[in-house]
Amino acid sequence: MIDANHAALSAGVATGFQFAPGSGDALVGAVQRLCGVFADRGAWTAMQKQGMKADVSWQASARDYVALFRSLAA
Repeated sequence: MIDANHAALSAGVATGFQFAPGSGDALVGAVQRLCGVFADRGAWTAMQKQGMKADVSWQASARDYVALFRSLAA
């Protein structure tokens, strides 16, 4: 996931919202950023479309696991 910070939104590559540390204040900040992007329908739609481009299937991970298990078995 690419955090929806100003630079990522401007570049059109943002796919979600991250926050750190794992605190209530950081979560509130992320939700406030989310509400700001949601209010901008164009930015929100662009971010949704960018997120849908990501390959979230198991294809790449499965290949990596097969290669790992084969190397361990050898």
